Amino acid sequence: MAETPPSSGPPKKSWISQNRTILAAAIIIIIVVGVVAAAYLLPKSAAALKVDVGAGPRIRFAGFNIPRITTLCGGARPADCPVKVRQALAYAVDRDAINTNVFLGLATPIYSMIPPSMPYSQPAFKTKYGANQSLTQAENLLTAAGYNTTSKGKLYIDLWYNSDGHYGDTEPSVALVIKTSLEKTGMIVVSLKSEPWSAYRGDLAAGNFPFYLLGWYPDYLDADDYASPFFSTSGAIGQGSYYSNSTMDTWLKLEAAATVDSFRAGNFTNIQTKSAEDVPYIPLWQQSADVEYKSDITGVYLHPVSFKYFVMSRSGASSLSVGTTDSVVCLDPACAYDYYSIEVINQIFDTLLVYAPQNASLVPALATQVPTTANGGISVDGKNYTYHLRQGVKFTDGTAFNATVMKWSIERAMGLGDPGPTPCNPPSVVPPACNPWYGGGNYEGSAGFLLFDSGNLGKVNYVSGHNDNITIIDNYTIRFHLNKPTAFFNEIMAFSETAPVSMKAYSYTNPPTIPTDDKTHIVGTGPYMVSDYTVDKQVVLVKNPNYYNPSIYSSYGVSNIPILSTITITHYSDATGLLNALKSGQIDMSYRTLNPTDIKSLQH
Repeated sequence: MAETPPSSGPPKKSWISQNRTILAAAIIIIIVVGVVAAAYLLPKSAAALKVDVGAGPRIRFAGFNIPRITTLCGGARPADCPVKVRQALAYAVDRDAINTNVFLGLATPIYSMIPPSMPYSQPAFKTKYGANQSLTQAENLLTAAGYNTTSKGKLYIDLWYNSDGHYGDTEPSVALVIKTSLEKTGMIVVSLKSEPWSAYRGDLAAGNFPFYLLGWYPDYLDADDYASPFFSTSGAIGQGSYYSNSTMDTWLKLEAAATVDSFRAGNFTNIQTKSAEDVPYIPLWQQSADVEYKSDITGVYLHPVSFKYFVMSRSGASSLSVGTTDSVVCLDPACAYDYYSIEVINQIFDTLLVYAPQNASLVPALATQVPTTANGGISVDGKNYTYHLRQGVKFTDGTAFNATVMKWSIERAMGLGDPGPTPCNPPSVVPPACNPWYGGGNYEGSAGFLLFDSGNLGKVNYVSGHNDNITIIDNYTIRFHLNKPTAFFNEIMAFSETAPVSMKAYSYTNPPTIPTDDKTHIVGTGPYMVSDYTVDKQVVLVKNPNYYNPSIYSSYGVSNIPILSTITITHYSDATGLLNALKSGQIDMSYRTLNPTDIKSLQH
């Protein structure tokens, strides 16, 4: 275990606070390759294509459900069998085979859940398990855990993966490479199982998968977002591992509240070292980002956090047709915790703060300014954040936005996403012993914990459903009192989970069954509104004629948003269909996810 750093020293801004522009620029370095139509023999109906490929913040990993691995180790096996099994698989996995055989070198092997593009990242898994596969070490651990090479003595485990293109068509190949690498021990038998994304996300959060593949895209650009959602007791539920360690929880709280950079770095060292010892997850690779589009489209940015359609434009056109293999899980901001759902939500719902078009600089949206200590928005002790709200803003159903709605929306997201020590089931169990506001279902894997846990706001009162740490100062001023200083609270308030929703269109409890989202339940204040939505088929976004702040990005060279009147996003069942639609001119853009071979061919 790493030495705990001292807490003494004068307070100062974190490395990320001081260098956010540098960090964002480092993550979104984009290599733009213009591809002429003739080089790829595109049909005459298709315009020349551009392919943008860049370093992306998304990581991929394998996870373990700790309780199920413990059950798997039942019988006469030693008490430390579960951790030995997880460590053995960490030795046996072959990252280079995944990168070479599946991604043709477009991926980067990683050895920590905090990727090397982020501050504080340390290759803890390389330090403990080596850079390459080590079958001997894996076999020794499995033997110590009570397994052998006989038919009955082997470890039999299911590896689950997504089956319908959320991560592209490469997912079965990744699963097969992992299966092959693990079975080289002669002591493991892996059964591959898969589900479509809508079912997968729910079963994952319910803890139904002993061993699974998952990806992560940052909610906010801070190293904490690669740690708290995975290693905190409340966050790990949504990631399917159900990992819980009180010491880890303490380190996470300490790094989140730290104002001394060296102290924060020391806690991240402890977190990463402990993660390699306990192995609730095996970090595998960091994936590049890519988007393919017709050359007459401008304003396309591979943003490190939020992909923005409303800053795109086309000469002589008012619409854009986009293709994807990804699927929406939920279009309620309090529920969504997957990239594609959030991507769509970010077009429809604004938050208090949003990100600049090209980088991770924060811009005031529903708030009139970004709180700082200099402007009085953040108290000197770092525990109070005050937001002044824009006046005259209306939701697309005509209802008004104000501090009451903001507080209600935040409390709703916190309550729906908090299972509590015991949700109120059976009904005879009453608060405060349980949380009657818990949404269950898809809300079980929501990001509510980012507010009450990572954001240090504390949970809603299980009797009243309210949170006394959120105070309405007046109709257009709201204050959040944090239990501990949280350096990235502004970034949390730019995440989709915090988007205010219409009190007319949404209910505080008993939310609509997902995925039966309909237009009447997708009501926001953002640049676009939904005109049509069919699950796993199409989402049609149209310009919000009453958008409150079309000049929000004028200082970034974008005079008014949204520029295009209509965005049509069509779901394709596989990457081949997506590629064919792009080549034939049926769609103007493909975003998530073409196969690596197709990306490479389009680049030349």
